[in-house]
Amino acid sequence: MPDEEITIEPAFEGPPSSGHGGYTCGRLAAYVPADAEITLRAPVPLGTALRVVPAEDGVALHAGTTVVAEGASTRLAPGAPEPPSFAVGRGAPPS
Repeated sequence: MPDEEITIEPAFEGPPSSGHGGYTCGRLAAYVPADAEITLRAPVPLGTALRVVPAEDGVALHAGTTVVAEGASTRLAPGAPEPPSFAVGRGAPPS
């Protein structure tokens, strides 16, 4: 994936002068294949082009040289068994 840019508009302000964490994480999660875990590393600048950059095991969101957030897939490795159903997890016998 080539570097792409996203901007967190001021309408999505969370803490004063910073992007809302949930919104920012959701935007970055769109660049992670399958299920995603996103970790904020720094306050998210508002109204600024942020670079989405491929990282070792996912993606990173950069504001200049600062890593603002990192994301990785939480999908299990190929060949891992499927997780149990909700009913089995609650103690019901397998169907």
